Amino acid sequence: PFAIENPYSPPLPRPVAAYALGRGGVWSPSERRNSFGKLVAPLSPGHVRWWVVTPLLTVLTVLLSSVPTTSTTGCDALQGMITVVTVAAAVVFGVVRPYRAVLASFVTSFSLLVVATTSALGLLCRHDAMSVVQALSVCSTLSYVSLVGKVYVAVLPFVEMRLLQRLRPHRDHNLVRDTDVKDEPRLLQNQKRHRVRSRYEQQQQPAALLFLIESICQQSRRK
Repeated sequence: PFAIENPYSPPLPRPVAAYALGRGGVWSPSERRNSFGKLVAPLSPGHVRWWVVTPLLTVLTVLLSSVPTTSTTGCDALQGMITVVTVAAAVVFGVVRPYRAVLASFVTSFSLLVVATTSALGLLCRHDAMSVVQALSVCSTLSYVSLVGKVYVAVLPFVEMRLLQRLRPHRDHNLVRDTDVKDEPRLLQNQKRHRVRSRYEQQQQPAALLFLIESICQQSRRK
């Protein structure tokens, strides 16, 4: 399902295309890419099942945040679990990098770190180890940076589609050229057969003409 090596370089430099855009190619054919694009198209071929990881993490975080507890120990445990789980997930996304675009994996990892930081700062605020104003300032800054990353992830498919549309004539030319190269043995064989057939027909034409002349002469003699 994965095709087209390095489809965005050129026009983009290879280092930029390798990190900011998809590595190795795009999902094809286009019908399948359009049908399941929101789920698997951003992922590399070896990590197509990772589309379920982020929703599961979101559900787990919401469930942990919704657990009713009134004790300080219970709140500390829940916030600690959220922090540990999201940090571990961020490390996994940063190391494995399941998305075709390396930068998209880093954006997901950073977003998870923002959730972990928010949970940890909330824990510190409850124990008066940090002021609420400082916590809100840090969380707001991280949220704005994460928002920029989310915009990049949202715009990425449209940029890739635009570049692929511009490069399509060149790829079609290469496809035709590759097809001609693959069909060259068959074309040579057909040409050889055509030459043999033409030679045979040329050899048969004098015999047929001679037979026709003899037939005409015999009919003339009979008359």
